[in-house]
Amino acid sequence: MEGYPGARQSEIGYFSTVNNYEKYLDPKLVKEVYGGEGRDGGSLADRAERVFVWNTRPKNLEYYTEKWNEFLAA
Repeated sequence: MEGYPGARQSEIGYFSTVNNYEKYLDPKLVKEVYGGEGRDGGSLADRAERVFVWNTRPKNLEYYTEKWNEFLAA
């Protein structure tokens, strides 16, 4: 989401990938949300560095699928 609505979403934790929030938000709010002032987690950049992604598909997916289908058929 771009523009003012997208910038306002940052207040509740949705961050825009488009760097346009400074145009629409109060400078104090930009420092709080994106700069990390008053936040335990730090700036947006600091928080983004701590994001980890893992594989959500188990190695034995076929087994789980088979057992799930057996359950549904019972």
